[in-house]
Amino acid sequence: MTWTFSTAALAVAVAACGLGGPALAGVPALKACTLSTATAVEETVPDEFCARRSCAAAREGVSVCHCVGNDGSFFKVTTPSGERRLPLDWASQAQGLQVLRGDIDGTAGDEVAVALHVGTSNGLGVRYWSIYLFDGDLGRLRTSWSTSEFGPGSFAQAADGKGCEILATEFSDGSDPERGGGTYFQGRFYRLAGDGLAPIAGRPVIQRRLLSSFEKERMAASEGDAGLAQPALWLSHASVQALEQDPLWTGKEVEGVIRSETMEPSGSEPHADSLDRVVEIAVEAGGSTQTISELGEDNYTRIRFGDAATRTAYPEGYLPGGLDPQALVGAKVLLGPVEEGLDLPPTVWLVDR
Repeated sequence: MTWTFSTAALAVAVAACGLGGPALAGVPALKACTLSTATAVEETVPDEFCARRSCAAAREGVSVCHCVGNDGSFFKVTTPSGERRLPLDWASQAQGLQVLRGDIDGTAGDEVAVALHVGTSNGLGVRYWSIYLFDGDLGRLRTSWSTSEFGPGSFAQAADGKGCEILATEFSDGSDPERGGGTYFQGRFYRLAGDGLAPIAGRPVIQRRLLSSFEKERMAASEGDAGLAQPALWLSHASVQALEQDPLWTGKEVEGVIRSETMEPSGSEPHADSLDRVVEIAVEAGGSTQTISELGEDNYTRIRFGDAATRTAYPEGYLPGGLDPQALVGAKVLLGPVEEGLDLPPTVWLVDR
């Protein structure tokens, strides 16, 4: 199975967005990147370690299973050289696994993306996914992030035709000068660069207001192919806006330096080598040192980082520097303000590291 979804060009709405500034012209067409994909099949016969598991093949002789057993939740990776387990401390309730393979970074070799459906919200029924990106033989995790409403277009065709752009999407509150406040489906674009993500300079945040017609499209998708969303289609609608600046950039940021970083496995019974981490950083800014901690294991909120050079926020759940607990120490940052009435950490914009 491959994703080769083609859509019409993005049109720009005339109305301005209150949080992101006015709409921009010249938004390129949005198409899904062509990747080999496999949907996991749930296996009902337990083995020694897995009471419940869903498995999918990345290629011949290489497969990934999401397992839930007495020792918690983990990936079981099988390659010609053997098997290994990668703990996932908080994903025991996850349902749905997609494995995608292809040249994502544009260097002619294959990468493997493992997309795990980790939960669905009440109310809007937003589907949350964690994306883990490995090298082609699944020997090394290169990076990971979170996205809402994963599907064709979450890996988009690159403008230069080499590899894929990463489209991270989420729902966010916003406002329109004519219609007032509302809920928007937003997308940000990145390239895989080394073992991390790099925002694409000049590629604006795009968004679409959640109206009844859009909600009907979402509900139809939830009943379709493996319950996958259609971000390429949804963000190619005529009402899509391209924003002059990222809504998370406030213009009130202050200079600072990350003085310390600590991380530990998440979960009530954490594994030392878990892919999931809870992070705490100490930032010296504005004449004082502020400790910024992630929220509890049952809350999806994580410290939100951004790239100061492009003024583009990184995806939710993305940790620059990966699992290295000292990667961010000494990094110059611009620290966003704390929003009153919201139990959310401020956005941390990295200047360098």
